[in-house]
Amino acid sequence: MREKAKNAMRLILEAARYEVEEVDEPLDLSAVRDGTCLLVLCSNESDLIGQFDKTNYSLMIDDQEMNCKKLLFTLEKSIATDNCIQ
Repeated sequence: MREKAKNAMRLILEAARYEVEEVDEPLDLSAVRDGTCLLVLCSNESDLIGQFDKTNYSLMIDDQEMNCKKLLFTLEKSIATDNCIQ
């Protein structure tokens, strides 16, 4: 599931003109466009999603720190987050 979800998210973000790169696990992708940064996690694991939801992420681009929004792809309908776009 994770690899298919990651590939689908990559295609969607690239179609929206984001610059997309793979990142180290446990995250899947980063996407940047016009001063907006997205970090993508594709998972159904509640512990991993909980940690992702609680963690603040930032990226250094052109010597500027950019806070990242978090985009979660999960098929687990019972999982709710406070700080992620689902």
